[in-house]
Amino acid sequence: GYWRESLFTVHGRSVPVLAIACYMAYASVVTAGSLLLSPLLVTGTHDATAVEHILAGEDEQYFQIHEWIIELLGTVLFFMLVFRTQLSYDRWWEGRTIWGMITYTTRDVSRQAVNYVKSPEHVARICRWAIAFPAAMKAHLRFERELPELADVLLPAELMALLASDHLVIYANEQLGHAVASARDAGHLSDYLLVMMDQNLQKLSATLGKCERILTTKMPFPYIVHLRTFLILWLLMLPFTMIKFFGWYALMVNG
Repeated sequence: GYWRESLFTVHGRSVPVLAIACYMAYASVVTAGSLLLSPLLVTGTHDATAVEHILAGEDEQYFQIHEWIIELLGTVLFFMLVFRTQLSYDRWWEGRTIWGMITYTTRDVSRQAVNYVKSPEHVARICRWAIAFPAAMKAHLRFERELPELADVLLPAELMALLASDHLVIYANEQLGHAVASARDAGHLSDYLLVMMDQNLQKLSATLGKCERILTTKMPFPYIVHLRTFLILWLLMLPFTMIKFFGWYALMVNG
């Protein structure tokens, strides 16, 4: 699936335009320079026949990068990219699992409030902050401070206090806990149900730590260094190998 959505989409796709343009310029210079200068370096002339001999591998005086070097580097890159792809998917799946836990837990808190809390005022307060928690988590993970989706959920004073807090998620979870405790203090919630709802609040606190761990944990530095080193070497050597097979058409192939 996803062929129609993913084949030509730009959103979510890394397109380093400057890097691509620089590499295309480098490959063009290597291709043109090798084809134009190789006869002069080997035979002292720009004879077109000399170029044909060089491309055919008949002139051993010309420096060539053998295909096995590209194949070896490509094999190493293949395994490293597979590892990176698998690691990226594991991080994505863990994040998806954590977000599912946030959704389930906030819904369960709202269900408990509706079913067990006997005060409509306290029920509304608990449900408001249960809705605010995922929104605050999203904004926190994206390094944002605006929460327009909560304008019709929280009371104006509650929204202003949330936006003025030092940590959106911690404040939202605290207010959710205060709302539950307030219902218990008013006699609308038993101690047993208070413990059950507090367990859900502890789960929400745990999801914050898990999300921040994914957000702040980078790829291992040695792995990044090795991957980029092999990738750069492979890209730098590729134009020299393509010349032998495609000649002047290597300008288009490398591009």
